Amino acid sequence: MGKGFIKFRDIEPGIRFAMHHYTLKQDLHLKRKGPAENYDLVSIVFNSNEIPLEITPDRKTAIQFLKTNGSSIQIASSAFSTETIFPANIEVHFGAIGLSREVLCGMVGLEKVSGPLATILRGDELFFYHEKMHPEVQRTLRQISETDDRDELSSLYYKIKIRELIYLLFAKLLERGATNKGRLTRPTSISCLSFVRRSWPI
Repeated sequence: MGKGFIKFRDIEPGIRFAMHHYTLKQDLHLKRKGPAENYDLVSIVFNSNEIPLEITPDRKTAIQFLKTNGSSIQIASSAFSTETIFPANIEVHFGAIGLSREVLCGMVGLEKVSGPLATILRGDELFFYHEKMHPEVQRTLRQISETDDRDELSSLYYKIKIRELIYLLFAKLLERGATNKGRLTRPTSISCLSFVRRSWPI
């Protein structure tokens, strides 16, 4: 089907990481169905072209964000169902962190939050945000993908770099402050990604 790899790592208690790096011989239409219940899990995808399967009133804003910026950092409730199309003969390179909201709150250590940060860390509603892929994030992601798992200290290296990715993301979210730029609110209708893709080439 293609050439490359997918790595799965348990980074530390409550934090899992997956690295995807491959080139496919044919298009792949990937659907991820969210759990029936709104589990308290947060998904962070770096270098993402993913959008919710269940869209929101702010769908046009999200599509325009990706159309303007290309791949993004996506931070979202894992309860969202999502779809992505990976085109053939194009390098696919993205990393995904899965962790609980409790672990995330303890990691970032922020006492006073507002806007998107309050929703992500302490809210009780579904959320789906995009942030730009900055050069520092691209560099760290590339370093992780090149990690030699045979290195005796690779586990420590993964921990450092995963925390670095989270730090870089939340530094940008703090800059965003109390604005809601790029936010998708609760889903209100259903749409197929194929329809979106016809009017939104990436």
